[in-house]
Amino acid sequence: MALSLLRPRTSPSYHGELSELISGLERPCLHALSLGFQHPYTGENVHFSCPPPSDFADVLRQLRKISTEKASY
Repeated sequence: MALSLLRPRTSPSYHGELSELISGLERPCLHALSLGFQHPYTGENVHFSCPPPSDFADVLRQLRKISTEKASY
């Protein structure tokens, strides 16, 4: 699904690289850099943060690179 969304928006020269990156992931890529909520019992504002896992970060880096190169056309 991710590739079908990305292909129309990227140069064909990146399709192989994107396919390789995404096919190397063995799980869904869903990550929240930070989450917060009000605790239902204490009323305290609770906040959690965590950087993305390395495999997900690699995909993000590559997508940012492609986006930057595409913007410079």
